[in-house]
Amino acid sequence: MHRKPDAKALQPGIRVFGAEPAGADDAFRSKAAGALQGHDKARGHPRTVADGLKTTLGSNTWPIVRDKVERIFLVEEDAIVAATRLVWERMKLVIEPSAGTGVAVALSPAFQALEGITNVGVVLCGGNVSLDSLPWQK
Repeated sequence: MHRKPDAKALQPGIRVFGAEPAGADDAFRSKAAGALQGHDKARGHPRTVADGLKTTLGSNTWPIVRDKVERIFLVEEDAIVAATRLVWERMKLVIEPSAGTGVAVALSPAFQALEGITNVGVVLCGGNVSLDSLPWQK
């Protein structure tokens, strides 16, 4: 099977970061432990507005995160909601809260404090959004 090259293969100097809700932090914990971790059973089912990020890493995705992602940033729910709303209002793009998670990281002081970053790209998606469940509609 022929695999398409990833961003690091095309541009070896690129830095790849992950974004994850604090309430569904299996990728963060996996990266920290150096081994695939499931959801924290003591906390129960993941609770986050970012529905698309409630699933766990699997055996196919974990090696990519392990080998290609420099760091996973965690963000709180209020930052996810604010970032999602910001993109809706300012850019007029319908994104889902999972995409708002990446935007929230890019806007965070922790990310902005990183040295040597001049250009940032955030993957935006919109397939998992229900207008009836938007947090600012309540």
